[in-house]
Amino acid sequence: MQKRGGRSLDQQTLTVGAATTVTEFLTFMDDSMGIQTGGSLPGTPGLSMVTGQIKVLGNYGTANDIDLSVGDFTVSGTAIPIAFTKNQSADGESALTDYVVFDSLGQQVKVKMTAVLESRDSVSTSFRWFMESFDDSDQDIAMANGLLVFDSKGTVTSGGTATFSIDRGNTAAVSPMQLTADLSTVSGISSAASGSTLSLASQDGSDPGTLTGFVIDETGVINGVFDNGIIRTLGQITLSRFSNPQGLLESGSGTYREGVSSGSPFITTPGNFGAGSIRTGSIELSNTDIGRNLVELIVASTNYRGNARVISSIQQLVDELLVLGR
Repeated sequence: MQKRGGRSLDQQTLTVGAATTVTEFLTFMDDSMGIQTGGSLPGTPGLSMVTGQIKVLGNYGTANDIDLSVGDFTVSGTAIPIAFTKNQSADGESALTDYVVFDSLGQQVKVKMTAVLESRDSVSTSFRWFMESFDDSDQDIAMANGLLVFDSKGTVTSGGTATFSIDRGNTAAVSPMQLTADLSTVSGISSAASGSTLSLASQDGSDPGTLTGFVIDETGVINGVFDNGIIRTLGQITLSRFSNPQGLLESGSGTYREGVSSGSPFITTPGNFGAGSIRTGSIELSNTDIGRNLVELIVASTNYRGNARVISSIQQLVDELLVLGR
């Protein structure tokens, strides 16, 4: 199985017929190995025929180094005895990371990002990033590439946003799937000992989830909590004000409706324009401050006990006075 950067590539299939040309075969090899071509890429990577031999020129960077061996190409499961000669290995400091994104149906789509040092001078350092995905519906796994430029302090000065798309034509999901990667927080600081690394910090996609609960905050915003860890805003509670609340008509069960003299409702959000507020985590008619009421109950009980003792003492004095009077 063909490899790139020491990692095996997914198997790809080409249907060969009587009209299949060498150019189509070269395109198939190029696409299945994810070689990025065109644009401002140095070295003109790609495949070509040179004196009857297939010449493979891959992208620079150790993570893009291509290895081909006998048996990498098969016909109906039988290996084709094609000998490969490697004249030069890809070089250049590089780093790669695999991460998962989600299409419009919540299905996982694997993406690989590779970053390779392209140039360096006294004021800046440039890395070229490559995006590819074996979950792309078409044959070509390569999707996009671009430059990420750092200044002398390792801060991104150019290319902080990477935009690319993935073909999902063989699924019911929206195709092409548009993605945007925020590279502005990538640090250009590294050491020769630790090398360079890439990692996905966060994303706004997720797999399908089921609503497990909801929370209403004091502004009336209803936030749904899903079992995949995502929290989404579901709605907003609004309140109504009337110029004459006494003119509202009682509808029963503690509800009221607009009356002739109540005026038209003025709808607003909680806490605005005098509409009142919402107390979260409380039940209607049960939103008392239990702690405060308990303290008041203890104080009242203590006072009552003290007053009861005074009354008892007075009663004893009166009784004693009556005895003396006899």
